[in-house]
Parts: sequence; structure tokens; C-alpha cells
Amino acid sequence: MTPPDWLLQGLGGGAVLVLLLLLRPFLRRTPRRAKAPRQPVLDEWEARRLGHEHDVLRPGLLHAPFDRDSVSMGDDAADHWRLLMFEDDLPISTVLGPPIYKVLPSIAGGQATWLVQLHEPLTDSIPPGAGNVRRAEQLRIIDVALVAQQWAAPRLLGPDFSVSRIGKGLLYAQYLGQQDPDELSHSAHPAVTSGIQSAPRRWTYDPAQIPAEQRVMIRLPSTP
Repeated sequence: MTPPDWLLQGLGGGAVLVLLLLLRPFLRRTPRRAKAPRQPVLDEWEARRLGHEHDVLRPGLLHAPFDRDSVSMGDDAADHWRLLMFEDDLPISTVLGPPIYKVLPSIAGGQATWLVQLHEPLTDSIPPGAGNVRRAEQLRIIDVALVAQQWAAPRLLGPDFSVSRIGKGLLYAQYLGQQDPDELSHSAHPAVTSGIQSAPRRWTYDPAQIPAEQRVMIRLPSTP
């Protein structure tokens, strides 16, 4: 006699239940897979900022202040003063090559000429009895080189020197517009004759107070 269907279904369900009860201890012992901690996603610009700060705020770097003329009315409101940072005491001829375009703007059309000068402060002795009289700051201005956007290297207007020579001075780039740099390089004085002038800009600064965003690392271009 064949057992009824309900009896067979009941026996089958009971067998499955018994099997689950027997396997329950083994299922409990299976270790759960640990979830990996979520890593915070660092914004790309924030990562660049932190990398720049780490780079330019390192101790032991050489530094030299830099300023330049404005190139347009819209450029007048910007602060062009920067503190150039160096890992090595590079020659100025190297600095005024491709690295200087980290602080010189690219002009549309690719024809732009700059006269780079060294502004050195002069400290005059105060005669006895002068009291607290303050003299106008005087600068010795030396024409260093012509830099043209269409040139691969500068043309020095005097002997080469290392960036440590700048000392407490200021490296200043005077914008000459689209004047022909080849013609200017053959003239005795391309723009302003070197000499002593009153200081038109503040050249003193405290290196410890210069923020990272005003510091620019100058390195030699990588060789392919």
C-alpha cells in the first residue's frame, strides 16, 4: 500500500529540519568576513595643497623674493609678490629659463619681453644728532637679464651669479610688452639705466610669516 502524499511531505520536511539542526553548530563557527574600514576620499585639490605646503615649508631651503609688473588692467589688482624657494644654489641664468614661468604669466600670442632686475637695499649711516629722522629707502637697481617668451633661455646683461647673491634684495621683472627682445639685447640699456633710485615698493619681509600659497618652488626642468 502506497503512503499518502501528506505523509511523504511531512517526512521530507522533518528530515530537512533535523539536518538543519545538526548543521547549526558548524554554521555558527563560520567566521564573519570583517568589513574593510572606509577610507576617506581626499579631495584632489586638498591633496595638492598639502603636498605644496610640505614641499615649500621644509627647513633648509634657500629663498629669494620676486615681484613683477602687471600686464593688463585686470592684472593690477593681483598681488604678484612671491617668495621663490630653492633646494640648491642655482645660477640665475638657470632660474630665468623655463623655471621663471612659474611666476611670469604667459601672454597671448607668445611674444612678451621682460627685463629682470636685482633691487638691492642700501643702508645709509645716520649722522650724529639726526635723532629719529627716517630717510627714504634707497635701492641699487641692476639690470640682470632679458627674458622673452619666445626664447628658450635668458640673455644676461652682466656676469652670471647664484641665487644666494640676491640676499636681502628683490628680483623684479619689468614688463616691456611686445618690444623686440633682439633689438633690446643689443642696446646699451634695454629699459631703465641701472643705478640708485628711491624704493617704490616694500622689499623687507619676514620669511617666517610668508604663507605657503605665496611660496613657489623653483627646480630645474626634468630631462626626458
